[in-house]
Amino acid sequence: MNSSKVCCIYLYLKKSIILFLVCAILISSLCVNFSNIVLAANDVLEEYEKIAETQDLVLYCSMKTGNIAVKDKRNNYIWTSAVDQEVCDLSNSNDVWKTYMTSLFTISCIDKKEKETRENTYYPVSDGKIVEAARINNGISLNYDFTSLGIGLTLEIKLDGDSMTVCIPADKIQESENKGIKSIELMPFFGAADHTVDGYLLYPDGCGAITKYANVDQRSKNVKAFTWDIYGAEQVDFNECKQMEKDQKYQAMLPIYGIKNGDNAILAAVEKGAEDTSIKVSPDGFIVNLNRASFAFNYRHFYKINLSNIVVNGASVLRNTMGTRVDKEMIKTDREVRIFFLSGETANYSGMANTYREYLIKSNLLKKVIIENDNIPLALELFMGIKENRLLFDKYVTMTTFKNAISISEELKNAGVDSMQVMLKGWTKGGYGLYPVNWPPEKKLGGKKGLREFSDYARKNNMQIFMRNNFIQADSKNRGFSTRNDVVMQGSNLPVTGMGKTEFLFNPFFALQRFVSFFNEFSRWCSEGVALERIGINIYHDYNKANPAGRAETIEKWEDMLDTVIRNQRPAAVEGGNQYVLKYADRLCDIPVRSSQYNITDEEVPFYQMVVHGMIPYTSEAANLSYDLTMHKLKLVEYGCMPYFELTYSKSTNLNNTEYNKLFTSYYINWYKQAADIYNEFNERLKCVWSQKIIEHDKMEENTYRIRYSNGITVYVNYSKNDIECDGYSIKGKDYIVVGKGGVIN
Repeated sequence: MNSSKVCCIYLYLKKSIILFLVCAILISSLCVNFSNIVLAANDVLEEYEKIAETQDLVLYCSMKTGNIAVKDKRNNYIWTSAVDQEVCDLSNSNDVWKTYMTSLFTISCIDKKEKETRENTYYPVSDGKIVEAARINNGISLNYDFTSLGIGLTLEIKLDGDSMTVCIPADKIQESENKGIKSIELMPFFGAADHTVDGYLLYPDGCGAITKYANVDQRSKNVKAFTWDIYGAEQVDFNECKQMEKDQKYQAMLPIYGIKNGDNAILAAVEKGAEDTSIKVSPDGFIVNLNRASFAFNYRHFYKINLSNIVVNGASVLRNTMGTRVDKEMIKTDREVRIFFLSGETANYSGMANTYREYLIKSNLLKKVIIENDNIPLALELFMGIKENRLLFDKYVTMTTFKNAISISEELKNAGVDSMQVMLKGWTKGGYGLYPVNWPPEKKLGGKKGLREFSDYARKNNMQIFMRNNFIQADSKNRGFSTRNDVVMQGSNLPVTGMGKTEFLFNPFFALQRFVSFFNEFSRWCSEGVALERIGINIYHDYNKANPAGRAETIEKWEDMLDTVIRNQRPAAVEGGNQYVLKYADRLCDIPVRSSQYNITDEEVPFYQMVVHGMIPYTSEAANLSYDLTMHKLKLVEYGCMPYFELTYSKSTNLNNTEYNKLFTSYYINWYKQAADIYNEFNERLKCVWSQKIIEHDKMEENTYRIRYSNGITVYVNYSKNDIECDGYSIKGKDYIVVGKGGVIN
């Protein structure tokens, strides 16, 4: 054999060996990645003890660190609270992040005696220790001691069927004289996964939104984590409250988040203390390459103070700076989270919505209003009157009188609309926005007599009426309250007010008092329902010395308002949809069909609508204010909303010089026929699903969606201008079809 052949054989064998080694490494790598998705119990649970077991789950706990693992017996998938070296390479992370990723929780503390507020974060694996681990009913109680801080707390972890609860009892938290807890982040890396896993994070941003793991390369290199304060901003700021009123898509109306990892998912929900909890969502690429979500329990409020007078070198210097202070007293509320475990076909946002809806129903937290075979009502809001500010004398602008309201209703009735929910806005003395005037009806609209006539007409024609009113905002130009005793105060003992220093928020106790007084007088004149502005949008805390209120007390007062209406057998409508109103509301207004579209969001989903559809009727934006009525109608179909129009008897140009000039097209002559057409179309094509639950929502392809209902009917929506084929059905461009068991219904 010549030397050239020997050389060729040698090179061939060398390449083969190298190729073999590369393949072996790749196979080994693939095996490791697969084990990350379906973790082997023996590998993960070596240092864990078995604590509890149900038909579906097994709970394990490390007595060394307190970290937990939950095994889903349905497919042997294991969820862990600590990031495992096999799942994520921790070698490139600094010591602080290594500690963070292997901690069951973190505590953020402040020094009570420091004037300037500074937070420091501590971890149980490095700064604390378990002083007692006790078995409790189907779970474990872990008592932690942070000796150097003088802080102690207890976590109680239990299994309950296909869910797990984690509770931090308030009466078991101990603080020292110097140190206090600002917040606790619970299980920040429970279920954390990287982009190699087929999954996403779900969060209640507006209607609902998801961050897909696979889209990590499409995000900014400087991607940030995002935090939502449940039920509204934690900071009490009048301008921010007004912004919330205008744009609810930034709201976290439900106290939940979800994680999908392959064929497994969790839905985490706050059961206790939601009003003082934030939702934190961190995408892959933010510090570490892991997608994760968690709850942060807030135990103290921050507030701003003015530091104008500063002494420098013996001289007083005026500086327009703000300082931060924190409450001395801790919010003494139990915190509890329930985590639902889903697998297989239910491991997606539809399964999460179904699970949460049934949980709310079982817990009597979600009211059933819609009855089988009900028509889909037309939601009609009539704007009635407002003052136009002028240099010398203000002018009252009449847009719709009570008699006009009867005329508009009659026109719609003659056009085939036989089921209406009519809401009157700006009907009180002085007109819309003249807070805090809540009674009587404006004389130029017809006064009390006109209101009673409209009420009689509505009752005879089986119409549901809601009188819209605001018991939260106030303007000192309108008098009727004290800016010292009746309004929300900051920690600095200054009132929360707007830029003009005339706008205020009412103390929750005083707001309830005003509402009860109004309702008693209102009930003497008509038997209609009440629509309460703002109470379903956000909440706040109040340092008012006469009647201090935390966020929990504010919710109690909003609930007392709603309960007053319901106990008197009146229907109650609510602006906004925060979860605490769902057990009272007969109608939800201004429910967002969008999210804030933060740069971590890959897709908007109707999670909120899936939870409440078939239970409580809800509306989104007014159709007459949409930029494209056809596309707006398709969004109503996809999200299951009532058709909704805000109209006036007079032309909208009369509002040009008022503060309500956003109603740029509302003349009923131009809109009532279109409103009637949509009403008739919806009841002809969609009445069959109006009282049904949405059990599945899927994006089939770009601009095409499939919505399945609990009675087996499916709706396909095509937003594109081209005809498409989907699941064997043909859907015309910018149209929808309704499919039953026998095929296309209409």
